[in-house]
Amino acid sequence: MRVVQMPKAWDITTGDPNVIVATVDTGVDSSVGDLQGALVPGWDFITNTATTQDSFGHGTAVSSEIVGRGNNGQGIAGYCWRCRLMPIRVSASGANIDPGLTALGIRYAAEQGARIISLSFNDEGAYPNGDPQVAAAIAYAAQRNVLVFASAGNTGSSGLTHPASAPGAYAVAGTDQSDALYSWSTLGSWIHLAAPGCQWVIWSNVMSNVCGNSTAAPAVAGIAALMLSVNPGLTPAQVVNALQSTAVPVNGIDGGRVDAYKALLAVGGRVPTKVSPPPPAPPPPPPAALKRLKKTPGPHMETHIQHGVLGAHREIRIKVLGGKVAATFRSPKAKSCTVTLSSNDALWVSTGVRAGSVSLSAKVPAGRYKVDLSCRVRRPKPFALVLRAIFA
Repeated sequence: MRVVQMPKAWDITTGDPNVIVATVDTGVDSSVGDLQGALVPGWDFITNTATTQDSFGHGTAVSSEIVGRGNNGQGIAGYCWRCRLMPIRVSASGANIDPGLTALGIRYAAEQGARIISLSFNDEGAYPNGDPQVAAAIAYAAQRNVLVFASAGNTGSSGLTHPASAPGAYAVAGTDQSDALYSWSTLGSWIHLAAPGCQWVIWSNVMSNVCGNSTAAPAVAGIAALMLSVNPGLTPAQVVNALQSTAVPVNGIDGGRVDAYKALLAVGGRVPTKVSPPPPAPPPPPPAALKRLKKTPGPHMETHIQHGVLGAHREIRIKVLGGKVAATFRSPKAKSCTVTLSSNDALWVSTGVRAGSVSLSAKVPAGRYKVDLSCRVRRPKPFALVLRAIFA
């Protein structure tokens, strides 16, 4: 993901739930944590029901690669982790895929609102011509402005494979971290796109690193979904042109390895404006004000507030001669607390925690300051407030 600049791409967008990607594969395990909230209804063409339960794992793996939820503290992050996925089950084991069911699955996805279809199966060049039913279904999807990305195969040779070479499908080869084709990847001038051929996925509810062109096509599908998230009006040709024009050239194909960040910029994606830095520290008070400050004996002044009842908020005012200010506030019964140090009602520094204790420290010039304590508490029970602050 770093190779295709996903961290920078995610600064632009992490996806739009209105963008739906379909996988025509072995279904999906809906119990996977990274897929919670990511699925829309699909169809199981083996049992002719809406179950789509994956009994093998391949479909779940490619689905998690595309839409696995990010920033949830578990598993992986999919390429378009706020997009949604439509699982289409046409195989129980990933082998001997029935072309009739596959064609029905592609047509179903195109008719039910999928903007992109990802195909991670391939005949590995075993047949001189692809199945006409599958080719017709891909052409039908293309007519409905649905993008179809397909695995170019793992043949290690340049011969045509199917369905990747079918009109309307875009073949994807697999590259390594040096942007060279893996030795097992299919190559040839008929291939125009490539993506990293090893990806982190969830297989059988386990985070796994899987290599093969089965994972390259879903990567491009996820990136294309991000592009549609920032510009929903894009046509398939515009998406593919942007992917190709921003790709890194790869020897062995007539195209290159996709760059998600550059592709997003090419279709109108914008990097969010950087947050302005905090305002500079307030200037020290004029000399006349310094003279009026009462000096305290010794290097420290201590302020204690103990066993007070804090409904929601309390403040104290202090004056210091300049230097480091450190304050620690403890209240085990508070849900969350914030300590703020301000001067002339202008925010100087603030910190907070959800529970327990919160500490604040800052180096400040001499002057008069307000220490503000704000907490959310479990009302109506009162609780003890303990503030210990040392002002140098």
